Amino acid sequence: MLFYTKLPLPPGWRPRFEGIAPLAPVVGLGLGVGLVGVDLALERLGTPPLTRSALVIGLAVWLTGGLHLDGAMDTADGLAVMDPQRRLAAMADSHSGAFG
Repeated sequence: MLFYTKLPLPPGWRPRFEGIAPLAPVVGLGLGVGLVGVDLALERLGTPPLTRSALVIGLAVWLTGGLHLDGAMDTADGLAVMDPQRRLAAMADSHSGAFG
């Protein structure tokens, strides 16, 4: 959880990052189910869809540090650049935003 989220480890646990890749789908599924649960709860409370969306995305960014949004923006940067040599540079550039 520590590598994929901002959630802290219990006291006394030491992070070990070898072999964590197979756990990514499990962590993602847990986050997704939790976020869907929040969305459904907000829907039951009568929260407007745009407000619900903003709250759920905000919660996702808070939990993950925006890891997935950063990847989505890198993908958009790469798809927007037609020159193959510049494409990798655009995705790797930390100073460019969406569509670098």
